[in-house]
Amino acid sequence: MNRKHQHKVRTRTLSYQDEQLLQRHLQLAPQLHASHTLRRQCQERLELMHQAGLIKHGAYLFWDTLLSMPLSLERFTEEIANPSPQAYKYRRKSPCLWLISLSTQQASTSAHHPIELASTKKTVDK
Repeated sequence: MNRKHQHKVRTRTLSYQDEQLLQRHLQLAPQLHASHTLRRQCQERLELMHQAGLIKHGAYLFWDTLLSMPLSLERFTEEIANPSPQAYKYRRKSPCLWLISLSTQQASTSAHHPIELASTKKTVDK
């Protein structure tokens, strides 16, 4: 496989993942903006990530500023949705990823729940 093709596939995969992360961050933005406890939990997680060396200083400053500044919801969402390549990089190391995975789990559980109920109802009727 030639290197140019490998890079192209990786870039396409990253752009898809980046788009998914952007959409999930946009879904979480109102919750993060409204809840001080969620913000505090994200800041604590950010501190742990920084101390463990899992996040670079630039990403730390980006998230720390965003989570600690009193911004309007529009401005907060604008900053999360920043289209710069650097912001995409920062979203990949977001301290909010645990919230994203938690909300995804809850959504998939609730989405599958009615199907399971419908399938059990059919078996009960037989």
